[in-house]
Amino acid sequence: MYHLKTKAASFTIQPTNGGQWLALKLGSPLDGKEMSIVAGHKPADPFFASGSFLMFPWVNRLDPNPWAREPFYPSKHWLTDGNGISLHGLYHNLPRVLKEESISQSDSFVSFSFLLPPEWKDTVIGKMLVTESFYLTDHELKVCYEVKNTSDSEFLFALGIHPYFCLGAARSRVEINFG
Repeated sequence: MYHLKTKAASFTIQPTNGGQWLALKLGSPLDGKEMSIVAGHKPADPFFASGSFLMFPWVNRLDPNPWAREPFYPSKHWLTDGNGISLHGLYHNLPRVLKEESISQSDSFVSFSFLLPPEWKDTVIGKMLVTESFYLTDHELKVCYEVKNTSDSEFLFALGIHPYFCLGAARSRVEINFG
């Protein structure tokens, strides 16, 4: 588990289990009281039942799927729905590796890279460098993804995150911005 903290906020992530978000608590900008923002993954639940995870290089369903070949399929990173259509990309359960961190009372930052399966090494997806970063202040969490293509060919992708939010009392609000 990895804990990111400030004076009034905390964020807990499980980098070895697909980057599952376990908890996000922020200080209310109105009265400073702690608010629980994310209904974090419960270890007893299946991965997708209560999870918050990254979806990459596709977000939801692809049919036909251009990745439906070795070394990506079959693998433990491949999931399908009841109709056999692929779900959530290949990164959803990859472990993270700590790249950089900075923790203080006012703001904290952590950045992770991904541990790719060895069989992806000389493939186009193995040449995508993906970084997942979290910047926490007392009142907000900013999430940033950087994708760098080090191959000689174009790489088309979709990216999404899958958080389960917990909206509390009448004064609570969740604001999501995409920059």
